[in-house]
Amino acid sequence: MDDYNVYAQEFLKRMVWSDGCHSWYKNGKGSGHVTGVYPGTILHLKDCLENIGGEHFNIEYRSKNRFHFLGNGESLHDKAGAGDLAYYMDTMKL
Repeated sequence: MDDYNVYAQEFLKRMVWSDGCHSWYKNGKGSGHVTGVYPGTILHLKDCLENIGGEHFNIEYRSKNRFHFLGNGESLHDKAGAGDLAYYMDTMKL
């Protein structure tokens, strides 16, 4: 958990939730620890959950923080904010 929290806080430093405004993301404070937000886009989270499989391998990490592999929190589907953010809906039967 410590590694994940360090990774998440480093990522969230560059996001709007860390700005100097009072928010429930910071327990009503104007600054400090940001809580309750995944450190990435929803498509990044979707990709991560769909590609879990590390339990089949003996993983050696190249970084001190084991969550560094999550990268910048963007999926290839995001295309720097210009992608189709609901591409997966095209294949669903409603």
